[in-house]
Amino acid sequence: IPLDREVKMEKSNDQVGPDNEEDSIAKILRLVGPRSNMPEATKVAWSRVFGDELSQVIDKRRSRRRVVSGVIGLCASLTMLYLFFGATLQQQWLAHEALAKVTKFIGEPKGVDEKGKRISLAVGQEVFSDTTLQTSERTLLAFNLGEIQVRLNENTQVRIYPHKLQLLKGQLYIDTATLGKQGSSSILVSTPLAIIRDIGTQFRVTYDATGVTTAVREGAIMVAVAEGEYRADAQAEYAQQINISKDSKVEITKSEKRGESWDWNMQLAESFSIEGRTAYEFLHWAAREAGLRLIFDDDQTTHNAKKTVLHGDVSLFTPEQAIDVVLATTRLSAKRPNTHTLYISLIEE
Repeated sequence: IPLDREVKMEKSNDQVGPDNEEDSIAKILRLVGPRSNMPEATKVAWSRVFGDELSQVIDKRRSRRRVVSGVIGLCASLTMLYLFFGATLQQQWLAHEALAKVTKFIGEPKGVDEKGKRISLAVGQEVFSDTTLQTSERTLLAFNLGEIQVRLNENTQVRIYPHKLQLLKGQLYIDTATLGKQGSSSILVSTPLAIIRDIGTQFRVTYDATGVTTAVREGAIMVAVAEGEYRADAQAEYAQQINISKDSKVEITKSEKRGESWDWNMQLAESFSIEGRTAYEFLHWAAREAGLRLIFDDDQTTHNAKKTVLHGDVSLFTPEQAIDVVLATTRLSAKRPNTHTLYISLIEE
């Protein structure tokens, strides 16, 4: 309040409260009058102080922006480095990734790694990408490529990659559908004349001087050649076969589900542990390995097979040989009315 202005305030007997508080403030403001102008020196001082504080705020914000920009730039650089070097490292990692595991062999199969170095093979040994596996006369080899079972016949050479096998020569058998996991895995088999892709199946591929022959006895396969793609579906009574000659002519025919071109692979079947398992489980395994269609005589026979618990060891027998050996200890009897059927009946007491 300016000193040259007198302010007279009368005492009031009224009590101060919410109702008259605003009136009192209004009276004071009227008595004070309009606000006097700020001296020029004060304005300059306030402007200087405000300007200094504003400059500090702006500098801090610019500093934060520079930090954020630097971080973003660093992240971008790291991303580019990852994209460039990550792909290379991933390729190197895949090249040294264990893709397969040896499960069984007969004779002395050989292996050659991606550097051309010979490697010895043993049951349980891991095999890496870009490795070549080969068999010779009287030599067979089986390995698992993930969940896929692969078996090589005599005089066969194959190179393994992730989800792919390159058949260089010879014959291989593939089972991509284990019991209860039909179609669980997939694989490509490449040859100079054709590429074979499975659709949950048991199939074989042969590549020799005459061309490529592939047959499927369970499920289906797709065969891609220069002129197009062909599909082969296994039937209940026969396998379907596709022949590609060396001049790329394609022929689709019927073939047996069993015989010399199939039976060799049973020697490489992983042993079925029958101890504590049912006859029903064993028969399904053995029939499938042997390429046989399993038929039970009636519901009573099926029930008996499911209730019969087995004991012992059949590792010294092929799947088909084990059928008669195992059933000799049960009330079940096996007959083979034709080359592709296994008929199970119940022996009367």
